[in-house]
Amino acid sequence: MERPPDVDRVPYWPSWALVVGARAGGTVYGAMDFVYVIRAYGADGSWADSIFTAPPSWRQARRPEPGEFANATDAEVRAYFNTFDVITGLAAVSERVLIVAHGRFVYVADHRPNALGRVVGWRTASRATYAISEYVNVYVGGIGVVTDAPAPGEIFGYGPGRVVFGKRGGDRTGYILTEFAWQRPS
Repeated sequence: MERPPDVDRVPYWPSWALVVGARAGGTVYGAMDFVYVIRAYGADGSWADSIFTAPPSWRQARRPEPGEFANATDAEVRAYFNTFDVITGLAAVSERVLIVAHGRFVYVADHRPNALGRVVGWRTASRATYAISEYVNVYVGGIGVVTDAPAPGEIFGYGPGRVVFGKRGGDRTGYILTEFAWQRPS
């Protein structure tokens, strides 16, 4: 997925924004984390569909001016990052069922990275700034069926009919894994 114009033409965003993605069968979902636009592609790479409507909790990032952060400190960049939400993960449990997690950036001063910490939560702006999931939205055929449900953690993995979330333990030394299974409505 190339960077879309809604991200590529905004100062600073091309270097700050990340691509998140998921795949099920012949459908690939992709999004840039700074805007709530999820694009669906066919197996041949053709653009098939998109989800454009953000959930009510979503706080869209303000588009910076050119040069606005040219001499900014880490604290000034973190202050900007605290004003908006980001897409933190996608999980495709089938070609038609997509789970989108979104949340905010947090600063953890005494963070000690480890292998799982690089997968469950990721860093940006500085080594101690992470995006954490706060909400989960579920789409079936592009239509929202669950909106702004509390996130049970970060999307850790997924497969046909299943998604696993990982959440850091209260003492920040371990993780709690939670698996959800998708069942078709009767």
